Amino acid sequence: MAVRRSAPPKKKAFVPPAPATPPVLPAAGKIDLASLIDRVKGYINPFTVIIGIAVVLAIAILSIRACGSDTENRKLVTFYQERIKRYPDDPKHHYDLSDLYRKMGKLKDSDNEYDIAERIKRRQDDKDRRREEERLNKLIGNAPKQKTPDEVDTDKRKRLEDTEKEKERRKKLEEDAKKNDTAKRKLAADKLTREARSFIDKGNAGEARKKLNEALKQDDRNPGIYALLGELDLAAGDYDSAGKMSRKALELDPDNSDAHYTLGEVDRNLGLDDEAIDEYKKAAASNPNNFDAWLKLGNMYFRKAQYTKAMDMYQNALKLQPKHANALYNLGNTYKQLGRSSDALTAYLKAVENSGKDTRIQYAANNQTGNVYYSSGSYEEAHNAYRKALAARETPEIFISLGSSLEALKRTDEARTYYKKSIDAKPNFDGYFYLGRLLYNEKNYANALACFINAGAINPKDANVKMMEGRTHLRMGERDKAKIALERSIALDSDNANAYIDLAEVYRAEKNYQKAVEICKTAIRYQPDSLAAHNNLGLIYIDARDLENAAATFKNAIQLNPAYSETHFNLAKVYNMQQKNYDEAIDELNRVIKINKNYLAESYELLGIIYYDIKQDKEKALFNYQKVLEIDPNYNNKAEVQKIIGRLKAGK
Repeated sequence: MAVRRSAPPKKKAFVPPAPATPPVLPAAGKIDLASLIDRVKGYINPFTVIIGIAVVLAIAILSIRACGSDTENRKLVTFYQERIKRYPDDPKHHYDLSDLYRKMGKLKDSDNEYDIAERIKRRQDDKDRRREEERLNKLIGNAPKQKTPDEVDTDKRKRLEDTEKEKERRKKLEEDAKKNDTAKRKLAADKLTREARSFIDKGNAGEARKKLNEALKQDDRNPGIYALLGELDLAAGDYDSAGKMSRKALELDPDNSDAHYTLGEVDRNLGLDDEAIDEYKKAAASNPNNFDAWLKLGNMYFRKAQYTKAMDMYQNALKLQPKHANALYNLGNTYKQLGRSSDALTAYLKAVENSGKDTRIQYAANNQTGNVYYSSGSYEEAHNAYRKALAARETPEIFISLGSSLEALKRTDEARTYYKKSIDAKPNFDGYFYLGRLLYNEKNYANALACFINAGAINPKDANVKMMEGRTHLRMGERDKAKIALERSIALDSDNANAYIDLAEVYRAEKNYQKAVEICKTAIRYQPDSLAAHNNLGLIYIDARDLENAAATFKNAIQLNPAYSETHFNLAKVYNMQQKNYDEAIDELNRVIKINKNYLAESYELLGIIYYDIKQDKEKALFNYQKVLEIDPNYNNKAEVQKIIGRLKAGK
């Protein structure tokens, strides 16, 4: 309640208050209006008026903002719901909608959208995991399809039988069998078990199971019998029974390495990676000679991207079987992931050397050898390795690898042939994408676009192919189609800086420089070290005649990479356009010439212009103009350059 401002009352002698009396209300219909107004006026002054107006305005503004904010939020909700309808398998929009609901105070809706996003992400992660496992099974499979002589000779069961400990065990069993029936039954069970192992090695699971069941009748306390039954169940895909048999074996013998190994295999096939690793570890600890346990441990750590641990496991396996082609190949893959290219090449070559008749290893190891060479820029060696892989097996993938190496070697006609062979063997995304990219670089835009559209039909969610589709439309002058494709690429991958760069080019072509600058800055925000983004931003500023910002942008690009000749040339061009800083322009052009990569002819021409028009140094102007045609006899501005050279020689 407002209090009137008035002079403080004078101090008076204290007088006790009179007894309270009820207020006298005016008679109904006889309110003294003038008296009431006088009373109200007593409570009004300029300060209270200002406060009242301020409160009313604040309430009005907050109400408007609340309404506006609520309207905007509803629009955003509708937007995200539409995105979810278009891209139901993209968790990003569910996460965004969850955040929005939380800001709006709708916590239940927020939690619901978050749960949906998490389910989609888990489903995608499971798909990725299975896809990766399938890829690994193809490349670093769980075991060779055909054993080499070395692998047969060093089979774990044969090694077990050859140990002195095993010989002593059997000798004692035979002696005990002469004394009592229990030992005799154990000896019979032992014989049947060894026969079952022989049938397993021959691939006759049915006879092996019969022998093991007979063995159980003789000795139902033999852990080895249950371990082998678990192994047979595992091979048959009966993981439940395999687990039960293995656990029964471990009840009788907690250190049974084979039973632990089988349990590891069961867990791995059920997607329980951590549990599988624990069992493989127990198998290896119980029997350090269990080669398969070390190999599978390596595979599991590789799949979890723990490459140093994977390397250690593969090396342990290779101590037992130094010529095991599959382990050598897996070790090569691990070295490659660790960046040890030289060690990877050595391992791959040893894998091929010891592969015997296993064309699977020959194909995979030679292919990976080619990949290592290709990554290091040794394209000829990569091509030779891919050729060897092709000799082992023809696949669409190896045709693409061969095409890539040939394209890098500038043998584009041959590269095109192999890309087409890949598509002919099986229409595939990479075949169309690589062929489209080659055709794009050859400026065969119509056919390149057809390839990108085919690739997009195979994988509609690939952001890069939509980006290339948009880029091709742009080169064909189809800006509206380019914009649609590039926006779709960004929707698929909002961090794709290259798509933003191309979209900025669309707006630059439309002379919407403000929008182009905004989008190019977005590309830089996502990829701050992108030379292309900085350079293109500078070019947009040039077109907009914002030369100060253009110069600053090119300087930033030069700081990122001083060896990028295009930015030096563009900065020199800006200095020339500013009609000042000509000495700095000359310095930048000389840097381009020193780098000796691109824009050499253009740099010499611009130097000629500066020396001829600005510096009036005809000797240096003539030298630079002559260098233009010396470097590029078919220079696009050849006629004008020749005309100026003629004038200079004539002394004009």
